[in-house]
Amino acid sequence: MTITEDETKSRFSTRTDMATGIVRARGVLDRETLNSLRGTIDLLVSEGHRTVTVDLAEVSCVDHAAVVLFAALQHGLYTHGGELRLTNASTSVRDTLINGQVAYTDAAS
Repeated sequence: MTITEDETKSRFSTRTDMATGIVRARGVLDRETLNSLRGTIDLLVSEGHRTVTVDLAEVSCVDHAAVVLFAALQHGLYTHGGELRLTNASTSVRDTLINGQVAYTDAAS
């Protein structure tokens, strides 16, 4: 199992399992930090993952730019037969995603 880690300005970090396509995100996801997550997702897709799961359990907040990014990534993966799954978000993060019309998957699903 290969795990990669990325940290941007100590406000946001990811821990990625390259074998399973699961990204565990931590911190604040906003316009200043979202390129780190996008790069991680792009890497997983380039390595052949059709489904990428982003575990948001340790994400404290997301801004509008992050909502737009998730919506674009979900659409892009879907049109190529893939899926971006967002799971385990706090109530406030989940509500922000849903209000921005981003698909959210409960961990139990």
